[in-house]
Amino acid sequence: MTKALQITVLPTRPLLAYDLQITDNNATLAAYLQELDEFMAKTLAPCDGCHLCCHERAPLTSLDISALAALLPQTPFPATAVVTAFGQIALLADGACDIFLRRPDNNCIFLDLRGFCREHRLRPLVCRSHFCLAKSKRAEALRQAIINQGLDELIRLLLSEEKQGAQKILPPAVCAGDYPPNALTNKKTPQEIKLQNLCDDQLWQELQQAVL
Repeated sequence: MTKALQITVLPTRPLLAYDLQITDNNATLAAYLQELDEFMAKTLAPCDGCHLCCHERAPLTSLDISALAALLPQTPFPATAVVTAFGQIALLADGACDIFLRRPDNNCIFLDLRGFCREHRLRPLVCRSHFCLAKSKRAEALRQAIINQGLDELIRLLLSEEKQGAQKILPPAVCAGDYPPNALTNKKTPQEIKLQNLCDDQLWQELQQAVL
């Protein structure tokens, strides 16, 4: 049976890095994450106990809510509950809103005293798509497109929950008009999300070019 993968991830030469090529217009976010998982398993040593990246900003996205909400009591406002329990909100100088995992003492909220992630199987998208290996420009551009739109959709979800009666946790300056629906709106799982819908035309064309 042919393996149903639509994304090819390969190490570039001569530097130790990775590049990717999308060979199917129907490639999904689920396929992207699966291919990255398999690439990491084949190419890199296990990172168990290495927590260098657990001290950096880790943006939260709409796709993280379902998994992280499982750690909390059931609520009609899961996005608000997750961000309140695990997140931190910042209003940037340019007026943009940022939401990321809280870092007590500069450590990720899920990092234990041994340097392991307590909730590794539920880790956010930004963690699942990261490993200590350089990326090609197009690979990084795709990852950032996914994360940025996921963050925007999370903010839209929080605004929607506020309208339904959830506690207001976003800064007053955050305006619903700045966060219109995008390719992740109403999507609950990575299987529902086509990568093409997350990319502009130029990036999509670049991602379809053969790996050099």
